[in-house]
Amino acid sequence: MMSREDPFARAQRLAELANGPLEKLRKHQELLERMAGYPSPAVERLLANHERMERLLSSAQPGVEFLRRWQENDPQQFIRRELELANSASALIRAAETALAKPSPIEEAGRLAKQLEIATGASAAARFFEQNSLARMAETIARQVDPFKNAIERHQLWADRLEVQMRGVTTPWVRPEIAALSIEGFAVVSRLNTAVRYKTPFDEEASEVIDDDLGDPIVIDDAAEPEARDAAHIEAGMHPGMLAFAPPAVGEILIQTGFSLKAEYAPLPATTDGSDPGLLFHPGHNALMTSVEQHLRKLISVTMSNQYGEDWIEKRVDTKMVADWKQRREEAVAKGEPPLELLQYSYLMDLKDIIIRRDHWRDVFKAVFDSKEHFSVSMERLHPIRLPLSHGRPIGTGQQFHLVSEASRILGAMGIDVFKK
Repeated sequence: MMSREDPFARAQRLAELANGPLEKLRKHQELLERMAGYPSPAVERLLANHERMERLLSSAQPGVEFLRRWQENDPQQFIRRELELANSASALIRAAETALAKPSPIEEAGRLAKQLEIATGASAAARFFEQNSLARMAETIARQVDPFKNAIERHQLWADRLEVQMRGVTTPWVRPEIAALSIEGFAVVSRLNTAVRYKTPFDEEASEVIDDDLGDPIVIDDAAEPEARDAAHIEAGMHPGMLAFAPPAVGEILIQTGFSLKAEYAPLPATTDGSDPGLLFHPGHNALMTSVEQHLRKLISVTMSNQYGEDWIEKRVDTKMVADWKQRREEAVAKGEPPLELLQYSYLMDLKDIIIRRDHWRDVFKAVFDSKEHFSVSMERLHPIRLPLSHGRPIGTGQQFHLVSEASRILGAMGIDVFKK
C-alpha cells in the first residue's frame, strides 16, 4: 500500500538517503579514472543527478519540478529508480559502471536482463541466459574476452568451452543490474583456470594473465568483513567481473570453470623423536593452504640440506627467525605437542623469504619456480588468507579466487597436480 507521506517530503528523504552513497562516488572518481583510463559516464550521470536534486531542493519552489515528475511517472517506479541511484555506490557497482562505460558487444544483453528483471523479477532475469541464448552469449563473450592462447588457440573451441561451462551451472548466476559484467566475469574465471593449470604456471604468458585477473596482493585488517575484502580486491586491480556473480552460484561457477580440486590430505611432518604425531589435515580450504605450506617446507628442507648440509638452518637463516622458531617449538611441546623439525614452526612468509634470498634462489629455487617476482606476488596473495582460515573464519569471494589459483599454481610448480582429471 502506498504511503500518504507528502510527495515533497518523500523527495527530501530520498535525497538524504542518496547523499551518503553518492558523495562516496566523488572520492572514488579518481580511482575509476585510473582503472578505466577515462571517467565513467555512468558515474558522471549519477553525480549530475545528485547535484540537480540539490539545486531543486534549494530553489524557491522546490516541490514544483518534483511533483511534475511524480505526476508523469508511476510513483512506485519513480521511487524504485531513485533508490536504485542511492544503492549504486558499492565498490562492485562502481567498477561495473566503469567497465560497462566501455564499448561492449554484450551491453544489449545487460539491457535485456534489466528489462526482464523489471517485468518478471530478478530470478527470471538471472535465468535469461540459460537454454537457447547460451550458445549466442558464449559466442559473443568469446570474442569479448581473449582466451589463454597457450591453452586454447581457436575461437570456436573457446566459445564451445564457455557454452558447456555456463550450461553446467544450475543456480541463477547472472546479476541483472550488472548482467554484462557477470557474463564477462564468467569468461575471465574460465581463462584464469587455463592459465593456472598451464604446464609452467609461473612463466611470463601465464603470469601476465593471472596478474591481470587477480590484481595486486591486498593489505587489509584481519577482522575485515568479506565485503570489505572484495572491495579491496577491486581497488587492487582484480577484474570486477569475477565478483559480479550471484553469491549462491560462486561454488558452481568455480567447479564448472575447472576449479574442481582433489581434496587430498597434505603430507604429515615427521617428529624428531620418532613418535606418532597423531595429526590429520582435513580437506577443504584450510587443507589447501596447509598443503602449500607443508609441501614448501618439505621442498626447502630437502633441497637446502642437499645444497648446504644438514645444519643449513643454523648457517643460512636469520638468527632472530631461528630463535622465534625455537620458542614456538618450546611452547608447543610444553602444551603436550610432539616435537617437530624446526622448520615446521616457520610462518608462510618466512618460507617466502628463505626461497627468494638471492643465493638460495640462484642455487636452489629458480629451477623450481622460474620467476622470483611472480612467485613472490603469489605468496603475497596467499598471505592475507592464512590467518582467517587458521581461526576457522570465512574468507571473501575474491580471496577464494586467490586461494584456489595461487595454491594450485605453487603446488603445480612443485609437480603436485591438485586438479581432478
